Amino acid sequence: AAEAIGSVWNGRKAGSIGAFGIFSFHGTKTLTTGEGGAVVTRSRALYERVCALRSHGMVRSEAGVSFEGPGLNYRLTDFQAALGLSQLPQLAGWIEQRRALAVSYHERLAGLSERCGLGLPPLSEGHSWQTFMLTLPEGVERAEVIHQLRERGVESNIGAQVLSEQPYVRSYLGSWSLSESRALHHRSLALPLCERYGEVELQRVVSALEGALM
Repeated sequence: AAEAIGSVWNGRKAGSIGAFGIFSFHGTKTLTTGEGGAVVTRSRALYERVCALRSHGMVRSEAGVSFEGPGLNYRLTDFQAALGLSQLPQLAGWIEQRRALAVSYHERLAGLSERCGLGLPPLSEGHSWQTFMLTLPEGVERAEVIHQLRERGVESNIGAQVLSEQPYVRSYLGSWSLSESRALHHRSLALPLCERYGEVELQRVVSALEGALM
């Protein structure tokens, strides 16, 4: 659930489905500590195992410290943890603001979508909108759109990666086509989205995209 903190699916919060939930606090996420993340679980045994793995395989007890297996240093610093904790009370409000902005993006981009085939993400209930990702019309060169937006003062980015396009994974796939994933990988575009945006900022992005596509 790296990018989905605060999202809800079938009445359950992302991160509460399965043995583990894993969240990213990278700088692009809604709640950020700059880097790092968190693992959540209801299992005491799994919690203790993760605690050991994140800290050189170290286990603390009343008898002292022992190293009971291999591990690495995945500890979040105290400064980062404090930064993240300070944002938690605001998270729900930020997500609601992002949901409202996603609706506004939809309304403002509807005409452009009809005219040129721009694909808009579905307004799914429970979505936390860490990213607002479009699908560019077929035949449109994404790199050129990103360049045109930047020329107009708007930063954008590749919307989605796909593992099948990565050299390390591709060698294992053989003849698998995965055509839909690859098409999405080459046509997706992430527009700026921030809970501090207002209608002025959104309209600036939409106008810049319209200029880049039309």
